[in-house]
Amino acid sequence: MNDAKVTGFPLSLEEARLLLTSPPSALDIQAPCTAGDGVERWEASRIEALNEAFDGESDATSCGLWVPASGAASRMFAPVMDSDDALLALWARRAELACGPAWEDDVMKASPIDAPSPNVLRDALMHRMAQGALPKGLVPFHTLPVPSASAATRTETAFEAHVRAWNGVQPGGVVWFTVPEGRMDTVRAHVEATDEVQACGMQVRLQIQDPATNTPILGTDGNWLCTDEGEVLTRPGGHGTLLPNLSGLDVDMVVVRNIDNAPSPERTSLRATWTKAMVQETHQWHSARMQWLSRVRQSPDAATWEGARAFLNDQFREAGVAQSLSPDHVVSMLELPMRLVAVVKNEGQPGGGPCWALTPHHAGGMAVRRQIVEAIEFQESQRSLLAQATHFNPVDMVCVLPSAVPLPACMDSRRFMVAQKRVHGNEVRVLEYPGLWNGGMSDWLTRFVEIPAACFQPVKTILDLVDRR
Repeated sequence: MNDAKVTGFPLSLEEARLLLTSPPSALDIQAPCTAGDGVERWEASRIEALNEAFDGESDATSCGLWVPASGAASRMFAPVMDSDDALLALWARRAELACGPAWEDDVMKASPIDAPSPNVLRDALMHRMAQGALPKGLVPFHTLPVPSASAATRTETAFEAHVRAWNGVQPGGVVWFTVPEGRMDTVRAHVEATDEVQACGMQVRLQIQDPATNTPILGTDGNWLCTDEGEVLTRPGGHGTLLPNLSGLDVDMVVVRNIDNAPSPERTSLRATWTKAMVQETHQWHSARMQWLSRVRQSPDAATWEGARAFLNDQFREAGVAQSLSPDHVVSMLELPMRLVAVVKNEGQPGGGPCWALTPHHAGGMAVRRQIVEAIEFQESQRSLLAQATHFNPVDMVCVLPSAVPLPACMDSRRFMVAQKRVHGNEVRVLEYPGLWNGGMSDWLTRFVEIPAACFQPVKTILDLVDRR
């Protein structure tokens, strides 16, 4: 985190040096958001009504799905690379893995014995997974029946699962994936061959992370790490550098979901129900915002300003903040992008969660507002607050994009991350942009809603693919 003011992409070398060398600033986290205090809980009747409205209102379905999927699956295999016991346990449950039959065939071809060695098992698995370089979206996640053959099955990758699930929400809709540049053709051929794209006309669009958003690497001697030709070396600056990709979408509303949180066949219906409810609620929230924006522009009397401030009041934890906003500041806030963020009950997952934090806002000044805060952003003195957190961020949100405010202008540049790493044998300092849904969306109009834990299906390691239901 840092106090340098940065609102755009890419960084200049001067900006990067300031961020890498300035003392970090602490994020002032006031409290975790909990049910009734920053986190909404919806009754079953409300979810049902929202689904009925979604199905009957075409405007609510002008929405796409956007899935960051640029990363390789290398970290997925760490447990079985580091431990023979974990590898053998996985082999014992290979029948529950979508890739299990293919893995078994490879092993039997290499070593047709009853108890192949860990080395044979590991070599066969990693060969099938391109030594861990396979994009996570191309890893088989699920097993599906083949409709034309009663006993036959096929595997489904994470890419295919997202397309299938989105087709159930918006048939013939649009899905964006961010993918590694060198895998563009492979991924395109793969997703265009899915049943939903072939039969239902789903539109799948691929993006790459702009290399211009990479950040330079600073050596311990204060000099930039350079190539032999004298060019400054850069590296990807974290998922916050995908903000320009999000800005470039041609839809008004988009669901953002992680590639590894792909809906399994058994949970697709539940997840579609909650996705439709969240999209419809966001549509209604956005419509109310636009009505207030229109009213303050057309008939800005005292009652209208009071109503607009009341609409914005729930964005602040402290009573009265919205009432003190000037007319210009009211308009500024009504023009901000919006997001409705799903959260689940925290059951010990590592990572970020919803919090109340003192942050800058677009109308000027500082206020306590809803934020997604990563565990690494908690100072040592705030660890007790982290222990009180009741909810976790599964990265499943609905975003309203059209706005008079450029998305990078809503980023909290205090929340750049600086880390010590080893690059090309050198100890270096590396820089990451504020996380896409953390500091990158700091100044968005934000709401949190609790969804069932069954809607959260992360795959962090290959062990999570066992019995994928």
